[in-house]
Amino acid sequence: MPRNQMQFIGQEKSEGGGDTTESFGNWFADRCTDAGVPGRVHGLRKVGATRLADSGATEFEVMAYLGHRTQQEAKIC
Repeated sequence: MPRNQMQFIGQEKSEGGGDTTESFGNWFADRCTDAGVPGRVHGLRKVGATRLADSGATEFEVMAYLGHRTQQEAKIC
């Protein structure tokens, strides 16, 4: 995908209600395995944060992207 184009990743709804963070992470890991590539959802978060930082985003903008509440939390990543 071009860097300037947004992409949305979706999955079929499972029986029994809404999806959880864990169910999406498991689904994504399964799709990576099916495709024969390494990958996890956390890797997407890190790539997104790195791209933001590399393009001049502030620490607080990166924190907002990752959903971190404190600067200390953001520094761990």
